[in-house]
Amino acid sequence: MENNKNIIPEKSGSKYDLLLKIEDIIKKEYSNTEGIVISKDGEMIYEKYFGESNENQKTHIASVTKSILSILIGIAIDKGFMEDENQKVMDFFKEYDFIDKNEIRDKITIKDLLTMTVPYTFEEYMEPLEDFTRSEDWIRYALESIDGNGEKGKFKYSTMSAHLLSAILTKASGMSAKEFANKYLFKPMDMEEINHNDTKEFSFDTLFGEKIEGWANDPMGISAGGFGLKLSTRDMAKIGELYLNNGEYKGKRIVSEEWIDKTLKENQNGYGYMWYLIYNAPIRMYCALGDGGNMICVIPDLNTVIAMTSSFMMNAKDRIGFVAEYILPALSN
Repeated sequence: MENNKNIIPEKSGSKYDLLLKIEDIIKKEYSNTEGIVISKDGEMIYEKYFGESNENQKTHIASVTKSILSILIGIAIDKGFMEDENQKVMDFFKEYDFIDKNEIRDKITIKDLLTMTVPYTFEEYMEPLEDFTRSEDWIRYALESIDGNGEKGKFKYSTMSAHLLSAILTKASGMSAKEFANKYLFKPMDMEEINHNDTKEFSFDTLFGEKIEGWANDPMGISAGGFGLKLSTRDMAKIGELYLNNGEYKGKRIVSEEWIDKTLKENQNGYGYMWYLIYNAPIRMYCALGDGGNMICVIPDLNTVIAMTSSFMMNAKDRIGFVAEYILPALSN
């Protein structure tokens, strides 16, 4: 059964007619979509759910979790739990006494983790996630995977970097990322708090698939840094609005404008502090992206936020292309 909820019934004109047509496009070409919300000028102009989904359903947002974690790191710095993003990572993990001399590991900073510029031993896009998540100590595995002979500063996408950030947040604040988010992000933004979650079995389904509840954690109770969080499509749209409004939500300061500016600063990698900076689109946009087609897309010049949630699907069709081809013409018309 489908939830038919289009928030444009009384309006007319080519812009709104074009938006209505995206429903058919989604069904034909993006069939694993669960929900989509579009807001413009602070007003929700389109909301649609597919299959059994609805506005209250939470979906595993995959790597969009990384972008949420980036916000939490910014809040932690704002509130004095951490000095700044230039702190050395190993300052937080002094209990790990590594035998090998790895000067690169000792030089890695929080900023290197945020910008995905840590040299690891694996090849680009060949991160051994299965071995990582099956290990008893995800932190040790990640730290041991830093290449002592590597080139610090070169982009290499890594979920392990995000998990180290989650562990650092816990070390600094005394709270898990889930607890910290509930207190300083979700509750202040009128989002439902994440219930207690205690992941004990680390199979694909409990970490990435249908069995995820709340926010998955590692064997030591650290919230998974790069995946494992479930949010609703409306929640995702709220996060987009937070960034569109430079860190404020309904007049409340959630994260500093300085952190937003740093997160979205242009660079050669097209990747800010765990947000993608899209340079090859017709108009400036930045996005939080997760496997399967989960997305928060912010388009400042159009004062627009687009949020999409999707069930897991191998080789899902690119949502940035969907935005550029179908939504931008509707909004710009």
